[in-house]
Amino acid sequence: MKQECKICGGEADFVFSRGEADGVIAEKKVNPEGYERRYYQCGECGLLFHNGFDGLDGGQYALLPGADGRNLVGDGVEPTINRAVRELNIASCLISLFHLDPARLRTLVFGCGSGLSFNMFLQNGINAFGSDITLFFRRNMPFPPGLFKPELVPEMLKRFIKTDRLKGERFDLIAMTEVFEHFTEPLDEMARLVELLAPKGILFGTTGMADRVVSGHKEWWYLQCLTHATFLTRKSFAVLCAKLGVSGLIFPNSGQFVGAAKMSDEQGIFVIQRP
Repeated sequence: MKQECKICGGEADFVFSRGEADGVIAEKKVNPEGYERRYYQCGECGLLFHNGFDGLDGGQYALLPGADGRNLVGDGVEPTINRAVRELNIASCLISLFHLDPARLRTLVFGCGSGLSFNMFLQNGINAFGSDITLFFRRNMPFPPGLFKPELVPEMLKRFIKTDRLKGERFDLIAMTEVFEHFTEPLDEMARLVELLAPKGILFGTTGMADRVVSGHKEWWYLQCLTHATFLTRKSFAVLCAKLGVSGLIFPNSGQFVGAAKMSDEQGIFVIQRP
């Protein structure tokens, strides 16, 4: 059975499924015995996605492992530090490339999670706000004291906005590291984020790129996260930008952008600018 591509609307073919033998499947908890998660890939733009979360109501989704915002795969302190360092590095590069003033920018760390990058943005003089589905950070976060400054937590709390309360806000820069892959309706969800950008505003993120996988998608490490659902390609990103009416580029995973942070060759850095 074919599915409609969630970005370009083309026909997406069933390519493989994952069941209990392949690891924990989050939505199995609310589905019948023998359930398998089915993955589809668009023949037009290459988008890879599964529809295991489609049609779940709020109560069912809340029962899923990982529905609290944790990936539950690679969620330790070191990977979290790596993502935060990467996010700050990329933001700093874009601020320099576009000749922006970090203290005057209104910046959103979307999907701020534990708040480490949010905290580091504030430490580095970036006028940042944080957003997530709920509040995850606190004073006694398990990070090295020199990296996470607990004295900034009261300011972070003042600057935290739940994702369902973002409508009407405007930002000059939006950071969303390892967030896109959690979107089940990527076109609608990215449209809401673009709407939050001020004119000429910039949004950037990192995510897994399905067209950079060389060893086969079913065993791709990026599929192991329980709440990853949608996987970009360069072509689907171009279609996404055209549909949103924005300009976009995919940048190389060079040391210039990620610094000392680790980043797989199967991930990409995307940048969008609103007209």
